[in-house]
Amino acid sequence: MKLKGQTLFEVILALGIFSISAVVLVGLLSKQFVYTSTPNKTLRAIEVAEEGIEAVRSIRNRDWFSLRPGTYGLTLENTTWKLATSPLTQDGLTRSVVIKKNNDVTKEITLNVNWNITPTRTQSITLSTLLTDWSYVGNDGLTGNWSSPKIITPNITIKGGATGIDVRDRIGYISVVTKDNEPDFYIVDLLDPYNPKTISSLFIPENNKGTDDVVVYEDYAYLASGDDDFVLHIVNIADPYNPKLISSLSLPNFDEPAKTVAISYPYLYLGTYEEAGAGEFWVIDVRDPQKPIQVTSIEYGNNVQDINIYDNYAYVATSDSKYGEFSIIDISNPTMPALTGFVNVPKSNAGYGIAKINNNSVILVRRGTSGSHLATIDTTIPTSPKLLKEIIANDYHKVLVVGETAFVTSDEDSSELRFYNISNPANPYQTGFMNLKTNTEGMDYLRNILYVAVRDYKNPLAIISSQF
Repeated sequence: MKLKGQTLFEVILALGIFSISAVVLVGLLSKQFVYTSTPNKTLRAIEVAEEGIEAVRSIRNRDWFSLRPGTYGLTLENTTWKLATSPLTQDGLTRSVVIKKNNDVTKEITLNVNWNITPTRTQSITLSTLLTDWSYVGNDGLTGNWSSPKIITPNITIKGGATGIDVRDRIGYISVVTKDNEPDFYIVDLLDPYNPKTISSLFIPENNKGTDDVVVYEDYAYLASGDDDFVLHIVNIADPYNPKLISSLSLPNFDEPAKTVAISYPYLYLGTYEEAGAGEFWVIDVRDPQKPIQVTSIEYGNNVQDINIYDNYAYVATSDSKYGEFSIIDISNPTMPALTGFVNVPKSNAGYGIAKINNNSVILVRRGTSGSHLATIDTTIPTSPKLLKEIIANDYHKVLVVGETAFVTSDEDSSELRFYNISNPANPYQTGFMNLKTNTEGMDYLRNILYVAVRDYKNPLAIISSQF
């Protein structure tokens, strides 16, 4: 019996030792499997990341503007790579694409690939590159036949007549004149010019007359208020699908609306309607968007209709004032702007739009009952600008210069948009026109496409190009 007891004990002990050894062996084999499989998984992850870089490059080749800042996945549809709304996982590897805007012509692309090597341990690799918009070579001039461009009047959801537009990365930021309790600002996706989509809007409760102009700088849109209680609204547009009002500015002892806005950061230049004894050209410090600060102003004695910033000067179009219809303001020191020179165009009474042609001249358009409606002005000597040429045409609203062409909007029946050749500012001449069927206002231009704000509740935007 004793011998048998010893044998049973030995058997139990042996089985215990075997079980422990088996557990240890399985653990060692599992770790060995992890260690041997990790290099293979890493190599595969690198391949997936490299594939992602090439996929994003192919998207860039098709359309630079579709690479918008954000985090995405990648899908392959009929041999064509497309961005997905979120990162995707395949074969245990999760691939994400992060796009950041570097400047107008370069974007930083980062590919992240993550995977689990154990239930509690993850591994990742990251590849980054800079992509350039190869189609842009430093000249955003007109191409193709602009003597007879094509027009698209898209059916987009905007309750109001558009007054101004600023286009960035094929997203349009639009100011509108509206009715009570309707949005004062719209953001429109313009990636597909044939099918633009309103992606968001903003109603400003204290503002009941809409907005008259808009300018965008980085993550903010600055709106010239059409309400006489405010002159400026600042909107955070970092997420274009969810714009947020950051602040609104009222001026002390001032009860007139704003008409136009321009920016040379960190200063904003605001043109307002006339109020006796107050300024109409305002300098606003906007480095803290939550607390814009009025810096100073210049009194014209009439409405400031348009402001164009170029280098250290502000070129200003006004209703007939003590400084005529056109003036130049030195803003090299924005806290102490100095009016340097002005021109009173004969028989003209309302400068409405202004644009720089080149280093030496500007183009001014006007409205009124008599006199010239388009004028070019030599600004070579800012203290002594000189009238170059006058053309009697139509009542105009705004002007935009692209290369050697000036686009001019108006309320003239059947020719609400006109084109002028300004290659020789001393002899501009009309080259064409378009019938937009209603009053036209502000414009913007990006990569051979002209965007026109239209004061029409049904068709508030016209998209024009030679490439359609």
